[in-house]
Amino acid sequence: MSTVLAVLYVVAVNVLIFTEAVSDGRARSRPAVCTLPPQMPSRAIHYGYEVYYFDTREQICKCFRSTKGSKALGGNAFHGHKACKNRCGGSTFRVCPRRGGKR
Repeated sequence: MSTVLAVLYVVAVNVLIFTEAVSDGRARSRPAVCTLPPQMPSRAIHYGYEVYYFDTREQICKCFRSTKGSKALGGNAFHGHKACKNRCGGSTFRVCPRRGGKR
């Protein structure tokens, strides 16, 4: 009986080690809020608040401009790239389009 338990224990440990090695450590420790996209405007605008969000496909923090602040947009909207990076772990970020622009 003890031999069977020892074999089951070894198999369980090997499965645990294998699943830890396969899974992405950063994605596992990332909060669930990072996967919720914010409400983005239907078309790009060149005025308003800079809002940063974590793009789950590219694993970076991106930026867009909105007439609403980051708290009103919900999801993983942040007021700055540092907040996005610290919360969701984006290694780099993309800058926002410049204010104004040609019409």
